[in-house]
Formats: sequence, structure tokens, C-alpha cells
Amino acid sequence: TVRADTFSKDDLKVLAAAYAAEYGLDTAAFIGTIENESQWNPIARGDYRNGKPTSFGMCQFRFPVKDWGMTIEEADSPLVCMDKMASYWKEKGEVGMKRWSGYTKYMKGLSSG
Repeated sequence: TVRADTFSKDDLKVLAAAYAAEYGLDTAAFIGTIENESQWNPIARGDYRNGKPTSFGMCQFRFPVKDWGMTIEEADSPLVCMDKMASYWKEKGEVGMKRWSGYTKYMKGLSSG
């Protein structure tokens, strides 16, 4: 497993663009969503309930709200989480994208600018 701290923020953006291209996604929306979700922190935690995080990793996968078919440790891996997020977006389309509040925030920024 590749350690998350081996990637710079610029490296992560390049990788995100590559995943978006591989899955035929809007690169700017994919990158903008990750930026909004975690500011590129591979081990980000969020959406706290009762003092405990429910969202994990750079892509902020929510556990146990949905069974993502991966562990929290895998959600903390930039390579695993970006691949999982891109494949989910490809499979579900905009309905899937809207599961991420960072996507909605990104889209609102486009319409207000």
C-alpha cells in the first residue's frame, strides 16, 4: 500500500484528473468536489455524530451510512478512494455525484460566479 503522505497536493490533483479522465467524468467537478470535501487531506475526518466521525478520507466516504465495499483504512488511501469515487460517479451519474456535499458546493460556486 502506498502511504498517503507520499503525495503532495499537486500530485493528488494530477491523480484526480487522471481518474476523472479514465472514467469520462468532468475533471473540474471531480477535483472541485475533493477540494471542498477535504482540502486534499488523505486522512480527513468529518460529519461528526456523537463526537465520532462518520466520513473518512480525502473523498469523505460515509460509514456506516452506506456500504462502500471498502474499509475505512482503504478510504484513507488516495488511490483507492479516488478510484472508488470515480467509479461510483460513472455508475450513478449526477444522482451519485450529489451524495457528496462538496459536489453541490462546487456546482453552486459555478452558478453564482
